[in-house]
Amino acid sequence: MILMGKHRAEGSPARSADFQRAQAFKHDIGQKIAPTVVGLKARQRKAQGFSPEFLIPRGTAACKVARKLETLDMPQSLHCKYGHLIFSTKNREPSITPELEPRLFEYMGGIVRGLKASLIEINGTANHVHLLIRESKAVSDQDFMGQLTGDSSKWINRNFTGRPRFSWQGGYGWFSVSPASVDAAEAYIRSQKQHHQEVTFQDEFRRFLTKYQVDYDEQYVWD
Repeated sequence: MILMGKHRAEGSPARSADFQRAQAFKHDIGQKIAPTVVGLKARQRKAQGFSPEFLIPRGTAACKVARKLETLDMPQSLHCKYGHLIFSTKNREPSITPELEPRLFEYMGGIVRGLKASLIEINGTANHVHLLIRESKAVSDQDFMGQLTGDSSKWINRNFTGRPRFSWQGGYGWFSVSPASVDAAEAYIRSQKQHHQEVTFQDEFRRFLTKYQVDYDEQYVWD
């Protein structure tokens, strides 16, 4: 048996009346009443303050409509956006040591997941990091970056004592990535250490700003 409705009240008068009404039309509900109409009726009952309850045998046409009803009552909000995040340590100091890097990347991955996003790739050098993520639909870009940089810097300063205080730069770059370009972006991030044997972080970041046609003031972009 399948139970529809939020509340179950065994033996209540309301259950008996609703059950009888369900029995009266369940025989042909799947054939004569379109699922959209059934969904509308359920929404009308819900708007009127009722919490109806139907016991419908599995495998029947009515049961199939009931499952369709569950979908109708829970609209989906689909979201698929990718972002390439780039930001540096404060003043581009080479603060991300080989000992710190793997633990930092692991910790930042945990922050990303906690913010309902997915980390696809992370890499960088001693003075900056790149992340490729599938973005969260529940957290704004600004809040996401605030928590990512704030929580990670606090974690470093709490767990890696005996070293200069760690800080990220105040700004960041967040560049959209099309689904067709995700593999290329992932490969680019993986090759960061080889890439920066020839290119500085500043030159790399300028290229991204130019590629994405972002207007910027050289005086403030490195804050």
